[in-house]
This record gives sequence, C-alpha cells and structure tokens, in this order.
Amino acid sequence: ANSSVTRAQLASTTSIQDQVYRIIGLRLEVADAARVRENDSSYKGGLQVTAVRHGSAAYNAQIQTGDVLVGMLEWQTPNWDDLAWIMKADEFRANSSPKFHIMRGKEVFWGTMSINHTAVR
Repeated sequence: ANSSVTRAQLASTTSIQDQVYRIIGLRLEVADAARVRENDSSYKGGLQVTAVRHGSAAYNAQIQTGDVLVGMLEWQTPNWDDLAWIMKADEFRANSSPKFHIMRGKEVFWGTMSINHTAVR
C-alpha cells in the first residue's frame, strides 16, 4: 500500500502540461472557444498546439503547431482539467493507440497516436 501512496504524490507534483509533453509530445494552450465553436458547434473548445516534440507520439501522428486538440478517445478537450481527467482514465492508460480529434483551419480531422505507456511510467 505504501508504494502506491508515493506514486500518487509523485504524479500530483508533475503538472498536466509536463505530462502531456512527456507522454504525447505536445505543448498546448487554451484555444479561443468561440472560434472553435464557430468552426464546429459540436465542440465546446480546445487546446491549441504551440509546439510538437520531434519524434514524439504527436509528431508521428502528424499533429502540427497551430492545430487545436478538440478530443481524445470519446471525450472533448476544451480545457486542461478535461485533458488531465482523460489522461488519468483507465481507458487512456490501457490504450496504446488512443484516437484524437484535431481542428486544422476550419476542418476537424481524427487520427490515432502510438503511445508506449511502459516507457513513461
């Protein structure tokens, strides 16, 4: 039981921003929600890509700077809290090729990224 307590404390000290960069390879900032909804009203908002780490899961999935991450698995990603919740979910942790949705320009695209969870634990 003791080791899980330590792990929980370690997990909470890493910010969601750092986790996203380490695991997925993205630097993100909250996108203009009104603009996202204008392009596609089924999305509440998104997280705009400001950097993609070379060789990362996001890089290999061809996500580009300027894209807006609007969904991961079955959930939307309008803000950091939602993305943090998704990344903690068992469905994400158990999935080595999670599906994502991005908005590029006025279009929404989806793809899968290949994540090696064992390498990041």
